Amino acid sequence: MQHKNELHDKIRKKLRDVQLPPSSYDTAWVAMVPVQGSHQTPRFPQSIEWILQNQYDDGSWGTNLPGLNFIGRNFSVAMDEQTVAPVGFNITFSGLLSLATGTGLELPVMQTDIDGIIHIRKIELESFVFT
Repeated sequence: MQHKNELHDKIRKKLRDVQLPPSSYDTAWVAMVPVQGSHQTPRFPQSIEWILQNQYDDGSWGTNLPGLNFIGRNFSVAMDEQTVAPVGFNITFSGLLSLATGTGLELPVMQTDIDGIIHIRKIELESFVFT
């Protein structure tokens, strides 16, 4: 029993000591969470402060070419019906595309491909029955 408690304490200490670098992507999603009952008030205002302190004046996080190039090179995988994707991928990915294009970001893919993924999302959302 003592060994079990020692092991438990050791694991707990290691978990407390973990230092992970902040992620602009995750922080931005957290920043969009509103206070319950108020769509305009952020639930986590410190995440918005972090974004304001770390984001460039043009809204970027530095060079965006590697990310845009990755999207351009791999977009066909998202459109491939034979590719096994995580549950909800079409809904999440198309939502991110809508946010990106809505802010004026020019993606290195054809608009018809973006429209295709958004159409897939629409079909998937319509297939859910909400009661």
